[in-house]
Amino acid sequence: TVIVDGVPVEIENGKRENARAWFTYHPQDASDTNLAQTQTPMRYFGLEESLELVRDFMDVNIPSIPDEQNHGTIAALGFSQGAVFCHVLAWLATQGHPVFSKLQKFIFMSGFAAMHNVPIQQKNSRNHSIVEDVETVTWAPPTAETIGGVMNDHTAIAIPSLHVIGTSDTSVPPSLSEELVSKFHNPSVWTHDKGHVLPTNKVASETVLNFLSVD
Repeated sequence: TVIVDGVPVEIENGKRENARAWFTYHPQDASDTNLAQTQTPMRYFGLEESLELVRDFMDVNIPSIPDEQNHGTIAALGFSQGAVFCHVLAWLATQGHPVFSKLQKFIFMSGFAAMHNVPIQQKNSRNHSIVEDVETVTWAPPTAETIGGVMNDHTAIAIPSLHVIGTSDTSVPPSLSEELVSKFHNPSVWTHDKGHVLPTNKVASETVLNFLSVD
């Protein structure tokens, strides 16, 4: 609330009704992104539902054991906030998750590190935890102490990753993308001189294809 000529006025940050996101940063105002890039521990509202959506899609459409002849490499690409979501997926993929562990490689474009700091424990309609492996007792879901958010795990994520960074990006400063790079073991990095865009030129395409083709 701000005061204009002595009159209180509610500021609702746009309320873009047609906007889409993997999660939001405010429980009431979905368009409030003030905290998005502050590198402050926070809760991502709707993250559990997005994880459930992707998990259910993968469970149905991707085989348990990747068949390179028929399915090739199973990879995820995320742009901007989508790259933040992929950061969470990549962590889960390396923790023995029964579905997300099918993901073999990740591509991050104009991304920044996830700062979700709440246990991901919401149940789905079948009463199974999104992150709980109900078949393998050796795998434990994350807790507030271990990964209340992916940010709490300081071990480099050991999964192949390609990070595409625009040196002229003003929406996601390159320094934030470089912070995401530091979260991964032996990452590949490719920079371009454009801004907050998905590069589609020949060099960009070849870079992505080469990354996907290397064992």
